[in-house]
Amino acid sequence: MTPSHSSRVQTFTADAGRPGWELPITDAVDALYAAVREACHRAGFTEANVCARFALASIVDFKSHREGRPETRRVLDALEVVTDLFMDLASVPEQRARALLGDLAVDALLSLQLARAEQGVEPALLATMLMYPTAGVLLVSDRTFGRPGEQRELPEDIVYPAITRNTNTFVRMVPSSRCHTFLEMCAGNGVAAIANAAQSGHAWSLDLTARATSVATFNARLNGLTNVSVLQGDLYAPVEGLQFDRIVAHPPYVPSAEQAIIYRDGGPDGEMITRRIVADLPRFLRAGGRFFCTCIATDRTEAPLERRLHEWLGDARHEFDVVVAVTSAEHPSEYYFKSAINGGTTFAKAEQQHLTFKAMTVERLVYSSFVIERHGTPRSSVCVRVSRGLRTTGRELEQYCDWLARREASDLPQQILAAYPTIDRNASLRQTQRVIDHKWTVGDITFETSWPFVGAVQCPEDVARFLARCDGTRTVHQVITWLRQKGVLKSSVRDETVLQILMSCVAAGVVHLEDAALRTI
Repeated sequence: MTPSHSSRVQTFTADAGRPGWELPITDAVDALYAAVREACHRAGFTEANVCARFALASIVDFKSHREGRPETRRVLDALEVVTDLFMDLASVPEQRARALLGDLAVDALLSLQLARAEQGVEPALLATMLMYPTAGVLLVSDRTFGRPGEQRELPEDIVYPAITRNTNTFVRMVPSSRCHTFLEMCAGNGVAAIANAAQSGHAWSLDLTARATSVATFNARLNGLTNVSVLQGDLYAPVEGLQFDRIVAHPPYVPSAEQAIIYRDGGPDGEMITRRIVADLPRFLRAGGRFFCTCIATDRTEAPLERRLHEWLGDARHEFDVVVAVTSAEHPSEYYFKSAINGGTTFAKAEQQHLTFKAMTVERLVYSSFVIERHGTPRSSVCVRVSRGLRTTGRELEQYCDWLARREASDLPQQILAAYPTIDRNASLRQTQRVIDHKWTVGDITFETSWPFVGAVQCPEDVARFLARCDGTRTVHQVITWLRQKGVLKSSVRDETVLQILMSCVAAGVVHLEDAALRTI
């Protein structure tokens, strides 16, 4: 998984004879994993409780003491023991852990090698891995820093924590709706496959490295999942011959001349892995299936990102739609020099990256979540770019794709006239007035919204009045008829004009439509 900041190889000092980077046991009896899971449940080790305990807006805001979290009043309960041990990576007296978590849980932690016993004046426990709640599941991953006295290099196949901002965005931009077959590529510790297993008939977690495969296998067992297959191999190789309803990926995307850190480095332009995944979608994505990805890729002089993604699909591209929901887009020089100022790279490397991207005709680095859909029925392809709102999730991206498919229906006008429209509560109206004949006169009227996508739609004044009446109590046809009877909607404004503006408003998220059929369920 890709972190929200540049990673650097760190070195630590180690106890003589201490093993390098530990891994938990993946082939123990089910009862041991269940004992850990149940102890965490009893301790209240959930995302909501951790955030409440440390006054966090999100689990990604958690900072260990080592990272500068100030000391707070000690609570001395089971939740504190678990967070001390597995999120702060602090030493916890074994007697306290046994008193608050129970002997069964502590013995399971030791047996699974999630923790090790340290002998001293007072016997203590030390965690070998990070463990944290996120996305409704419990996950482990490698620790990214050493304790005092350790000296170790971060391994090139390190399994990075899933509670970074970028990984959190990736997980949020994967819809939680049900699907039959779910595949996570470049899975790391398997966060997406494991978080979505409950909504999937079967989920697969794939990664290139043996270390990530071992950690994801442990996480599937830790969560008691029997419908998750964790496989090791180069991209799709372990599932050759299969097809999937939903494929997701958070690939390595940091531009790098060589792959020093596997989860991070994505080749000279950062697109090497993403391009390979997209190019093979025609072989692995079923008709009607969707691929969701969050990463950085590029707009270039010859084409914007959405068009380039479409081209990567090759001869089958006419079977696919591409929707790119942009979080940010920056000129590469601005991006890398900002990174140099913040200490993420050197100015010399920033200059070299600037020259490299200039030779590639890169215009912008685009951080986005995009979806590629394979048509369920024959229709024309669509390539669209939207601006993602701060609260946008995969559910809204999925609904937008549903709308794009629906726009191709031959009876769309009839469907819309029979639907119940509701204006979004986040929408606002901006009105511009001009002086005409010595009087202020309404000029442009624009509806704006920041959710689910940042957008604006211009419309005539009487259509704006129509939208104001969209409260979900009448169909589109009934609202139009009522406004015409009241003289609010002029006869010069045709129904087709209203429907065209309404469709633009639906696409922008300003208006939501509910099918009449749903009212009878």
